[in-house]
Amino acid sequence: MKRIILFLLIALSLSANAQNKKKQMFMALLSGSSEMTDPNIALGDAFLTTSATTRAYWDFTTLSGADGTVLSSHEDLSISGTWDLDDGSGVNNPKSGIIQRGTSSVACLRAKTASTYKEAFKTTTAATNLLKNDVEVHFLISFEDGRNASNNTFFGSANGGTQFFRLRVNSAGNITLEYAASGAGLSTLTSSGATLPDGLTGVHLLRIRCDFTTDVISGMLDGIPLTFSLTSGNAVSTWNASTWASGSRGCGIGGDWSGSFSIDTLNLKYILKCAVTDLLTDDQYLQLASSFLNY
Repeated sequence: MKRIILFLLIALSLSANAQNKKKQMFMALLSGSSEMTDPNIALGDAFLTTSATTRAYWDFTTLSGADGTVLSSHEDLSISGTWDLDDGSGVNNPKSGIIQRGTSSVACLRAKTASTYKEAFKTTTAATNLLKNDVEVHFLISFEDGRNASNNTFFGSANGGTQFFRLRVNSAGNITLEYAASGAGLSTLTSSGATLPDGLTGVHLLRIRCDFTTDVISGMLDGIPLTFSLTSGNAVSTWNASTWASGSRGCGIGGDWSGSFSIDTLNLKYILKCAVTDLLTDDQYLQLASSFLNY
């Protein structure tokens, strides 16, 4: 899966920019040589941890312990170090988990938000500046039991029902973004072009790109472009991301946080990595994706 995703990303990048270094990487990927190391991995590692373009970066593959380990905090690895995670002032119990795929295994955040399970993190700082203005959100994710019967929330913040930034996958596998700027009504966008498959299907790379300057919401799922259409609420052109606020609310990882985690799923989500960035160039995204997929 990792090789296929990188193949698609490099091919898309080549179609827009035929730099020699990308041609060389593309040929190395096609060769399948286990001796070749993608140079973008080191560049992506550095970009995620030292670039001012990266607003926050969490790597859950560094966790230890199998299912059942209660976690109280997790650090933001970006240069800002602002968006450390906690368990919601002691009222929630994030868990670590292990994803087993063949002979390989990797640690992750095992997130579930249901009536008897509140296994997710929130940022220790209000999400106001984390999600304001042009922004991208990136996830490396998997499911244990497949898609949920309704919606499954990965990420988001809500304040008193008036301001939202909520990233979900619906029962058909489409990515949905719910958004409301300060003083504006809630709007929902739904993706087309690719869907998250159902069942135990491996690890998937998700990119959501919110360009409020051009009023275009787009993204990628496993290297396949996503397009979004408005399914309810106000057109993107009416959104004012500069006024978005979360009040005192943090941002949820594994669910959306509005003073508590919303009850939205019975299925486990395995979250390996997550990052929030400014808008990225093709080169920057290829570096980020290479780092994300190196687990």
